[in-house]
Amino acid sequence: MESQFSHGFSASIDSDTGIKEKLQIALPVLFWIVILSPVPIAIKLISVSLILLVCDIEFTYIIALLAGFFKLWGNAAILYEVVDLTLLAVAIGYVRTILQLLTSSPPRVDRLTVRFLLYLFVVEGIMLATLLWTIAPSNGLDKVCRYFIITNSLILLPLLHSSSRRSFSERAIAYLLVHAAAFSLVAVLMKASEVANADYIGLGRLSGMGLLISLFFFVLAEKHRGKKPGRRVLGILLMLVTGGALLYSGARGPTLGLVITLLAIGVLTLRFPARFSRYSAVLGLFVAVLGILMALKLLPATAYYRFIEVILEGRNVMGGRLPLFAEAARMFQEAPIWGKGIGSFAVFIGVVNATNAYPHNIVLEIASELGLIGIVASVALFHTVYLKAKFFVRNSLRSRWHAYGIMGLLLFSAINSLVSGDLNSNKYLWFSIGILLACRIPVQADLTSRGQSA
Repeated sequence: MESQFSHGFSASIDSDTGIKEKLQIALPVLFWIVILSPVPIAIKLISVSLILLVCDIEFTYIIALLAGFFKLWGNAAILYEVVDLTLLAVAIGYVRTILQLLTSSPPRVDRLTVRFLLYLFVVEGIMLATLLWTIAPSNGLDKVCRYFIITNSLILLPLLHSSSRRSFSERAIAYLLVHAAAFSLVAVLMKASEVANADYIGLGRLSGMGLLISLFFFVLAEKHRGKKPGRRVLGILLMLVTGGALLYSGARGPTLGLVITLLAIGVLTLRFPARFSRYSAVLGLFVAVLGILMALKLLPATAYYRFIEVILEGRNVMGGRLPLFAEAARMFQEAPIWGKGIGSFAVFIGVVNATNAYPHNIVLEIASELGLIGIVASVALFHTVYLKAKFFVRNSLRSRWHAYGIMGLLLFSAINSLVSGDLNSNKYLWFSIGILLACRIPVQADLTSRGQSA
């Protein structure tokens, strides 16, 4: 039985399905033409809003995910003088979601997804409750508002569209890959001089996600084996571009996350085997060697300093993180049960206006601000995500590499959340969870494995 996931991703890539489909491809291009053109801001705002209203809902979702990264890109930042593009995309996404729910059947969810939502509501309830005793009420309120308006949307929007005739997850991944490839190519051509210096971590995360998508959905995907070799060639080119941008950025967290993710998926294939050819192995080795040679040839000075000198001279790569980890641990020791309250870490360490005023570790952040009750609820939440991912891989049948792709995105973003960012800035983690929850699993597999998923 062919997995619906494999079919959905192929449909999102094939563009010869009619005028409507071609229009949906043209609209994102028009979006970026409007964003980057020097038109009056009023015209730009109206045009962008109309495009987000009529284009694929998955494109609107990806704009909400990546809009923060766009702020650093030339004319893309002009729109922020009037309206925040993230909030605009989220608002339009919810409007379109409500309209769809009013005209179609509600989404079908399995028992694991229901359990996840229950744990999610518990965690969110704890966040709201800690506002009553937080030592930083203004910071806590700002953090909670950002979470419920933006971060929570990355989880719920895919799930609310999971009943659609087409697959939300596959189209969203396809749009993410297009943006990752485009920004990676620009970064490589510019030698990352502007992008890496402004948001090198953002570039590293985006290009890392693009590399994983290219690997699992193009190079290794069973569906493309022997039928459409052009897609594998495209996958190789995308891997070279995104891999070059990742190393170009000098972001050590995404690079480490990518290495661990690939090793973990390799181990996972021993338990849930996927068809793998020697051709794919040779191809992967070739891409890896070529990517390393290209990076060493073109690597900018910033990335050279962050990678080569650290390895050769043994410098402490976690020097900036360890003191924050220690402060978060001390904060947890002072209030182990209830925590100091949401948004309180910055006030606790006395650097309220600092850009790194969080532990840069989502587990320590939850422990220090929400206490033991937050940790227990979060462990239950992420354990449910693990069970859902395991269930998805087990029942993906002939498109197991696609399932491994989802697992790879989830693991990559989770590792990044342990070394960088906070609850709200680790958007790719919540994106990956939302995509996993919205993935279609064959109904027969769901029925036969229901007992295992409980």
